[in-house]
Amino acid sequence: MKLLRLKKIEKLFKKEISIIINYDIDNPIIKNKIIIISQVHISLNLNNAKIFVTVLNDNNYKNIIYMLQKSNLYIRNILKKRIKIRNIPKLNFIYDDSSKKGNRILKLLKKIN
Repeated sequence: MKLLRLKKIEKLFKKEISIIINYDIDNPIIKNKIIIISQVHISLNLNNAKIFVTVLNDNNYKNIIYMLQKSNLYIRNILKKRIKIRNIPKLNFIYDDSSKKGNRILKLLKKIN
């Protein structure tokens, strides 16, 4: 039962953080970038959350992840207003390069054929 609730919270966090990043953060480094939240993993005690981020068409992803980390408190404050849970976990933004790896594998497979 607890895991089902946690999965619902993760899904809600994924949606809300995506909205916050794309519409509420007014930072020129983040603004007008295609930033996708690919996954959210929240610890069972709801103290920590890993937010996996994919940045499309931008090789400056390290700077974007850094700015998201700096916006951590701001994002948590907005989440506190939108999501009614006791604790809003600390957010840790992690670059997710799985789409780039997948594209590279597809290109290699096309070369083989």
